[in-house]
Amino acid sequence: MKIKYLYVSVLVVLSQLSFADFSKLDQQVKYFNDWSVACNNQRECFMDSLPPKSEQPAAASTDNAEEVADVQSLYLGFSRKASADSPVVLTINDWAEEEGSLEQGQSLSLKIDQQTFELGKVSAEVAENSSFEIDSKTIPELLAALQKATQAELKVGEETLAINLQGMNAGLQYFDEQQQRVDTSTALVKKGQQAFTATPPQVESLTPVISNDDEVIADDERAKLQDQVRQLPLAKDCLAKTHPEQAAEDVIEILDKDHYIFGITCVIDELNRQTLVLVAPKTNPEQAELAKFDQGADDSIITGEFNGYSASEGILLNYYSKSEMGDCGSTAEWVWNGKSFVLSSYYSMPECRGSLNSMNVWQLNVKQPEN
Repeated sequence: MKIKYLYVSVLVVLSQLSFADFSKLDQQVKYFNDWSVACNNQRECFMDSLPPKSEQPAAASTDNAEEVADVQSLYLGFSRKASADSPVVLTINDWAEEEGSLEQGQSLSLKIDQQTFELGKVSAEVAENSSFEIDSKTIPELLAALQKATQAELKVGEETLAINLQGMNAGLQYFDEQQQRVDTSTALVKKGQQAFTATPPQVESLTPVISNDDEVIADDERAKLQDQVRQLPLAKDCLAKTHPEQAAEDVIEILDKDHYIFGITCVIDELNRQTLVLVAPKTNPEQAELAKFDQGADDSIITGEFNGYSASEGILLNYYSKSEMGDCGSTAEWVWNGKSFVLSSYYSMPECRGSLNSMNVWQLNVKQPEN
């Protein structure tokens, strides 16, 4: 039987001009050996295991170690919220978006040293979502065993995947420290007798300004708007930087009942594009002005894949890539409050380590207005 590698993670993010643009955020992704760990401003924590930096990870002890295959896309994940009664969530996740490793009907089991835990079978929903949540009743015993273990293996169907445990306990201790659980009865690592009294921090709540979901821009109107805005000095300066072969279609969307939003591509490099974002009155589009961002934009230019604007949700998002593989970078979302775009969520993966799962380091509470 072939032995593959399963990398362990705690569950755990639109983009920016560079990572430095979000340097005012206190939260950062931390690394413990081959683990990435993050706790956001709501003190919710996540941990993901990463492939080793070496080209070939060390094989688990097995008679067929010489048949070790390429790094698998599965990993084990932990997450925990900040309140006293928040349990640890433990999942088996798949980075692969298509033809993943979790297939309907497969049996899952976890062998920790010499003890085997039967976890259940992969349902159609699990296969579709690429995530299997382990029964909460089993998690305390699993955690206790994992923290003492020297090795572990996950069996998925007929495949066995070695779990990399190095750094896991250090990551869980970081959970405790960030959530103020050290020496309390709720701690995962340094458990004590003290009562856990910390309360989750107060977090700003935003209500987006949204538009009628049924409103659309006709093709002839869109062409007219594009011509009007492209004549503006702001747009001409942007377009002058764009090579003709790099020309990209403008983003033109309804922002709210009184405004349009425009995204004009200025520059495209090997990995990302720079998009100038403008806000224009519907009654007079030629009076378009630079969109205001509280984070993540330089002169209203965002860098990365501009994924557009959802008028029905009031959210602007994009993705910034640091590698051709897309295994590192960041995602961010901004909420339109009627005057500016306020950063509402930010996910980051600074190291290019084969992980396709960014980690949430910033999250505001966004409440969609009632219809």
